[in-house]
Amino acid sequence: MSSNSLFFTYNQGTTPPSSQQFTVGGGGGTLRVWREPDAVVCEVRDRGFIRDPLVGRMAPPIEQYGGRGLWIVNQLCDLVQIRSAPSGTVVRVHMHAARPATVAAPS
Repeated sequence: MSSNSLFFTYNQGTTPPSSQQFTVGGGGGTLRVWREPDAVVCEVRDRGFIRDPLVGRMAPPIEQYGGRGLWIVNQLCDLVQIRSAPSGTVVRVHMHAARPATVAAPS
């Protein structure tokens, strides 16, 4: 991770819109965000365990309540990596970020 990274720990209840998502994963974890040369990367680690190896790869049934978070992430991000074991889960997403255009100095 570079010096341009952002690091903080979240707890259930500190961010109401996201706390429901993290409740499924044990109620707390770590979020890291950093910039790579051609992408922005976001990594979420928590104590939850995902049993379905294809979670988020197929759209959930329209009548299903909830369960769309990782599916939406897969639709919006360029790369989604999920590693899960009984000890916890890491979800890392990459979004392509174009480099700023280089402007030639006036001659």
